[in-house]
Amino acid sequence: MNNLLRHWVSLYNGYPNMTTTVKLDDNGKAQLEKLQAKLRLKSDIKIDQFRLLRELIYFGEQNFEDFLSFLQGIPLAEEEIEKINKKFIRAYSYHYPDKTDDDVLYGDNL
Repeated sequence: MNNLLRHWVSLYNGYPNMTTTVKLDDNGKAQLEKLQAKLRLKSDIKIDQFRLLRELIYFGEQNFEDFLSFLQGIPLAEEEIEKINKKFIRAYSYHYPDKTDDDVLYGDNL
């Protein structure tokens, strides 16, 4: 079975058994609705939001390198940066409760 046919079969098989909920903020919901409306107006493509999200995911998988380049151009939110920093610090630092950062970095002979 070719990839496109396999994709459509998975869409058909997965659609009636929707068991996962994806929550979007108001901005994401508005963007999804806007994209849905553009498809309908410009291409006469009528697609529900569930299927539209599945198509977007499929497109991202099939065009992963382009999708990755697109995502890398988006700045991270402050919360995401903080979370990454905490993981990095926990994973790659040493804990010395009795020494200052300067002592650890430069030694005790300052």
